[in-house]
Amino acid sequence: MPAPEIIVETDPVPDFETATEKYIYYARKYMVELCLGSLFFVYILNIYVGQKVNSKVVAMWTAEALPVIQKNFHHTGFGDEPNFSISQLKYHEFEFFASGRDYC
Repeated sequence: MPAPEIIVETDPVPDFETATEKYIYYARKYMVELCLGSLFFVYILNIYVGQKVNSKVVAMWTAEALPVIQKNFHHTGFGDEPNFSISQLKYHEFEFFASGRDYC
């Protein structure tokens, strides 16, 4: 039994009288690709802006929480020396270490 033939029909490209007609034709033809490309651009922009906003939120939290945390804990931060360093685990997740509760 012979294999069936695959026939692919392509639309002939029409002759365009103006550049606007050509633009509209290709915009309609590649609408899905344009929408997905735009969505991808917005997604990447959201990641970049989100990282910057998260860093600013952490900096503001650090400035407000530093006196309270230093008052209530003996050792703050990572390492042997007390400091107020915050470790970034992921783009949306940060970690802070404090040990030795005072004034319990």
